[in-house]
Amino acid sequence: VKEAEEEGGGFVLGADINVHSFEELRLESHIIDQAKSSWNTFCAGQGSREAAGEAIYNALFEGAPSLQALFTTPRAVQAMRFMAGLHSFVTSLDQPKQLKALVETLGFGHLNLDVTVPRVVIFR
Repeated sequence: VKEAEEEGGGFVLGADINVHSFEELRLESHIIDQAKSSWNTFCAGQGSREAAGEAIYNALFEGAPSLQALFTTPRAVQAMRFMAGLHSFVTSLDQPKQLKALVETLGFGHLNLDVTVPRVVIFR
């Protein structure tokens, strides 16, 4: 990941997004443990997988109005896709090759969309 570039004394949003290569993500074990713990706490606090998926969908949909037109799949289906995808990413954090394959698969599923750095910044 590239360091953010400075522009006029501030940081440029999205400057840390690498659009030239796709590397395996390797995290320290304590970071993986904290991410998994946070994910499990979030899921447990929602009461069900469906409720957790809805919470994620609502946060993304309401937090990024400019991206709403891109969500054409029915809400319940998309919420479960978010849930399944994020769960697989979190559980694969300690398996860099598998995580990379999962993210690549997700990326190929978005080739029909205009994925740009500004949209990635909004989505994050």
